[in-house]
Amino acid sequence: MKRGARRMWPWIAAWSVVLVACTILGVVTRVSYTDVGDGIGALPYAPMPYSNAQIDREAELTPELIGYGPLEGAEAVLRVERTGERRLVPVATLTRVRVTSVLAGDGFEPDDEIELYEPIGLSEWDGGRLLVPEAAYRYGGVFMREGAEYLVFVNRADPRRAVPEAYTLAEHPFAKIPLSDDVPIRICETDREQLPISEYEAFDLLAADEASGDGYLARRDEVLAMVGLEAMSEE
Repeated sequence: MKRGARRMWPWIAAWSVVLVACTILGVVTRVSYTDVGDGIGALPYAPMPYSNAQIDREAELTPELIGYGPLEGAEAVLRVERTGERRLVPVATLTRVRVTSVLAGDGFEPDDEIELYEPIGLSEWDGGRLLVPEAAYRYGGVFMREGAEYLVFVNRADPRRAVPEAYTLAEHPFAKIPLSDDVPIRICETDREQLPISEYEAFDLLAADEASGDGYLARRDEVLAMVGLEAMSEE
């Protein structure tokens, strides 16, 4: 064997180990999401309640929380209804929705069904599992209720994501809002409840207190007015 060839063998062996490790990691990651199956409702959820005080604090650092730039820049504005299908994917949850009306955007028709990334991902450590909200859902967000109608501001997903043909919510606390006269709100005085997510699925908002719930509804009406819809909150 030539000297150069002998020198290459350690590198080939090292890369082989790396490739095998990556393959195993990919399989384990895939299993960790797919083995949840219909048991997603039993997984604990770490809620981040909507809080007037938090919104005010963050708005000082991120003016977009007061303005509606990310919503106005969304590729499409749709009224949608969750059809019931939902599955965990890396970093988020894919939910199938039916388009009930198109307020803005091209390529959509009523009754179209699309997949939408809801920003609730699965975190795992030492055998533990926890569903964690991200992006738009860090402000009292929870899964869409089956059969309920929502206004959503969406963009095409990054092509590198698990399902590139799906859509993502704009990064804004009001990128998904319920279209209901009577919004079911749960008061969560702490973000450490971590109950099974099924305990929250009857609600459209998790709020820190009643005043925050009222503040959310007032701002929701501002968003509705922005897209030409009537206010829905009771006076």
